[in-house]
Amino acid sequence: KDGRWTFLNDAACQFFGRPREELLGAQSTEYVHPEDVASTTQAIQETRARKELVRGFVHRFLTAMGTRVVEWNAYPLFDQEGQYAGTQITGRDTTERKQAEEALQESESKHRTLLENLPQKIFSKDKNCVYMSCNENYAQDLNIKPDEIIGKTDYDFYPKELAEKYRADDKRIMQSGKTEDMEEAYVQDGKEVFVHTVKTPIRDGDGNVVGILGVFWDITARKQAEQALTSSEERLKIVFEFAPDAYYLNDLQGNFVD
Repeated sequence: KDGRWTFLNDAACQFFGRPREELLGAQSTEYVHPEDVASTTQAIQETRARKELVRGFVHRFLTAMGTRVVEWNAYPLFDQEGQYAGTQITGRDTTERKQAEEALQESESKHRTLLENLPQKIFSKDKNCVYMSCNENYAQDLNIKPDEIIGKTDYDFYPKELAEKYRADDKRIMQSGKTEDMEEAYVQDGKEVFVHTVKTPIRDGDGNVVGILGVFWDITARKQAEQALTSSEERLKIVFEFAPDAYYLNDLQGNFVD
């Protein structure tokens, strides 16, 4: 009841990497990471006060192999007079799982940072063409926050005809399993907008297609420049065709080209 160990099984001794004789009678908090002592002591006190099991508490232990993360359950023990006699604790080493979770969180954070800083609009959908995520640039186009897109479909943001086209494109790409690269045009706020779109299937660990990833960017300025150039060339050609004088074009070798 004063926090000293009175029993440890073989697994506990092996976990700490120390002989049972050294551990018996030792203050348990001596082996708790200094930053976790306060919260651990509080958890034990709550167990005693509430007279019930505390489940899934996590803290760090100091062992012969270094710091290890443990998830444990604590159950208060009382004598025949109802007086607190101690605490029975069972736990499991979750160090590797914790490290994997932290690595995954770090990876996801880096991935999210990358997506948010790219100039392109990026989104992902599941195999039913339901949005799973998008970056800030795409969300701004839709006048929403990125997390508000989850669970929505193109029908929630685009005219029916356009939504059906996007849905058909997505299903075709997921069915074929091949990446597609395309240029598209649509009307936004009364203006024609051109975009370059790349869509590719998302696969699970077994290689099965489970969704689609889309990346697109605005190429309106480029398309307008191309159209202006084409229009200028057509006007110039008309001038040449109907001019009363003779005009011709030569290349650098003196050959007629027009």
